[in-house]
Amino acid sequence: MQFVLPLNDTQLVFLPGDATGLSEIYAAQVTIKSSQAQNVNILCAYMLDQRDITELAVKLVITHIRTPLPAHFTISGDRYTVTATHKRWNYGKKLQMKWGETKVKPCKDKWTFVFCPEGLKDERE
Repeated sequence: MQFVLPLNDTQLVFLPGDATGLSEIYAAQVTIKSSQAQNVNILCAYMLDQRDITELAVKLVITHIRTPLPAHFTISGDRYTVTATHKRWNYGKKLQMKWGETKVKPCKDKWTFVFCPEGLKDERE
């Protein structure tokens, strides 16, 4: 993965077909949130696994394009838990995007991933 997704921010992630095995280029709205108020412990914990969580998020979005996934599920790593949810991305339907001259297809769903470091209670549940 050549990029990382920041914590407590929303990004537009482009998924080129040649890199993903998809027949078209897609764009997805992806948000990574912390499970509690941002502090130095949360930031440090996220930085340790930021690349893995980015890769996980992108792979889940790609998998969902191919085969729909449940709307809510949880994945546990060695040092963290990530709760993934997706819902319709109505705004995405309004976007007209291109990658060079190639049309980019907006994903049907937008994604939110809630990051909870091991040993810290998720205040959002």
